[in-house]
Amino acid sequence: MFPPKPHQLSLLLDVLIRLNIRFILVQGVAPPELQKLARDKIQGSDYADKAMLIQWANQYGVLSHEGTGWFLTHGGSNSTMEGLRTRTPMYQVWISSSLSQSHKVGYEFIQIRNGPNIGKVTARTPNTVVEGTNEAIEKEFMDVFGNLNNDFGDEIRRNVERVGDEVDDDEIAREGWKEIMGL
Repeated sequence: MFPPKPHQLSLLLDVLIRLNIRFILVQGVAPPELQKLARDKIQGSDYADKAMLIQWANQYGVLSHEGTGWFLTHGGSNSTMEGLRTRTPMYQVWISSSLSQSHKVGYEFIQIRNGPNIGKVTARTPNTVVEGTNEAIEKEFMDVFGNLNNDFGDEIRRNVERVGDEVDDDEIAREGWKEIMGL
């Protein structure tokens, strides 16, 4: 997993606030400086009535809630499975996963990549060069979050419904899910 750098989190929060998108940010074990950055950014912009900063959440419960529209996730297996089970479209950050591209049930942010990725094209999006600049990151966030409620978002919703149904209909996945929920 590639943890967010402070400027990446700052850009993300700026875009969500600018687009007036309500969100829950689970801080968990994020470094104290990132927790402070998020708290200061939200409270300083009078956005506290539209954003919740919490230490822990029952992720499945949040994703199951009818008010949840999208899931910004690191793309780990548990989060991905819960997103599929609840039919919640996913945006993946800070980890490489092919599910969003291969099944189009979400979107993987590319411009947040860093280090040796800068200047390279990606395997699944060969026309996209990873710039990693603040401008490129902000543009990608604006393009994606600004298009949640049009054809782009509708296609992702249809696909997550289809793949979620396939997961539910798979006997092995269903039995494994029962075991997980029984823990």
